[in-house]
Amino acid sequence: MSQHDMVLENAKGAAFRADLNTALAALVSTSSGPTAPSVTFANMLWYDETAHALKMRNEADDAWITLLDLDQSEARVTNLTTTELYGHISGLTIANSSPDTDHDVLINPGTTIDVNNKSIMTLSSVLVKRIDSSWGVGHGAGGLDTGTVAADTAYAVWLIRRSDTGVVDALFSTSFTSSGVTLPTNYNELQLIGWVATDSSSNIYAFVQRGSRFELEKAPLVLTDSSITDGIWETATITELPPECVAEFTANIYNNYTIQNSSNTTYLWLRPYGAAKTTTNYNGHVQLFAELDSSWGMEMGSQVQIAIDGSQRFEYAASEAFVATHVRFHLIGCTLTQRGHAS
Repeated sequence: MSQHDMVLENAKGAAFRADLNTALAALVSTSSGPTAPSVTFANMLWYDETAHALKMRNEADDAWITLLDLDQSEARVTNLTTTELYGHISGLTIANSSPDTDHDVLINPGTTIDVNNKSIMTLSSVLVKRIDSSWGVGHGAGGLDTGTVAADTAYAVWLIRRSDTGVVDALFSTSFTSSGVTLPTNYNELQLIGWVATDSSSNIYAFVQRGSRFELEKAPLVLTDSSITDGIWETATITELPPECVAEFTANIYNNYTIQNSSNTTYLWLRPYGAAKTTTNYNGHVQLFAELDSSWGMEMGSQVQIAIDGSQRFEYAASEAFVATHVRFHLIGCTLTQRGHAS
């Protein structure tokens, strides 16, 4: 530790030299110490030995700006505060964690920047959090921000950080926007890093993550409609999906048509929610069709992608000719477009 007010007092010989040496030591050590210098100047540097951070005084000389966080044991920089890193995310992939794969999620080490673009958040080692228990600090502890885990529900996985101590953790929330997350006491920084979904028993579906794409290992049936009205758009709300994502489904159309008619063609159309409500013009929408020319009826399925709105919705319509048309949607997964740069 070496700090100085940078004012050299009038003194004789040895006393003046000692005062000067103390000032020089403060300069070469960036005024390092466990507490801030008592005398400060605009734009001065200070190495905070408690937080292991290099800080700079602001121009108004009334606050400190953190420039770098350092890991002294590993001799490396762990944090850079810069607006150029907005949207950056490295690592922080997630996976089901044994032995309780129904409720536990493993988060791999990595780095991202918080939603306010003020701090880089670094998870230095593997972290496991439990969705079936209220949040608690640390590896293996509960992870739910509030309430109890619900069935058939999408959960956001957030990396969280305390700016006062630098402690990094994670939690689950039904909110995919930062303002809706219930943060633990003293945690004030966060970023969205993943998505999980629960089944009808409130268990997390097994999944695989590849970048921002999350794929369920077994595509569950999330929508079936046996009361189609010919050419009329219907609204689908898929509660297992995050808002504002790109969803992937296996979409099926089928019937039990038993009278041969080679002209009987059934269509299924998909579109983002809120498109023009024209029921006669389907140009530009995702379209599937099946030629129902068999005496045993017909079923057709295809993998499709569709944009989901902020309320987890999209729209679909189907044609219906001689008999009732049925549609089914199995959820394959989604691309979490706001991963690493949530609002």
